Amino acid sequence: MPVYFIAENENEDHESLRVKIGPSRNIRARLRALQTGSPNELKLMGRIDSDDDYLLESRLHEHYASHHAHLEWFTLHPGQVLDTLKSHGVCAYIATEGNAFEILSRDRDGPVNIYCGAATRGACGSRAFHDGVLIV
Repeated sequence: MPVYFIAENENEDHESLRVKIGPSRNIRARLRALQTGSPNELKLMGRIDSDDDYLLESRLHEHYASHHAHLEWFTLHPGQVLDTLKSHGVCAYIATEGNAFEILSRDRDGPVNIYCGAATRGACGSRAFHDGVLIV
């Protein structure tokens, strides 16, 4: 089951996004459910497919413990999320814009899959890659 990174898209401080990290069999439904209870627009930043989603979620929560905001929410820089996604190679997917569930391509020079739909403002218009990661 995948572990997702969903961010509030209304924060004007792009250096500090509130990001929820959690597992879900159906990320679309989870995003809709979270959106219902949120006054801010939420966007999928990416996901990591895992055979042991609860262990992965626990490790990610431990990794970001110093950035803990509330429950499963963390205050993170987008680059931190991208680095985490990159570190999980072909099991990770980075969202850009549009349809968050449509895979666009795999970066030929790196292991990260690129697909539409994240809290990365303007990323689709001028995509840039460094070491296989989408730079936003």
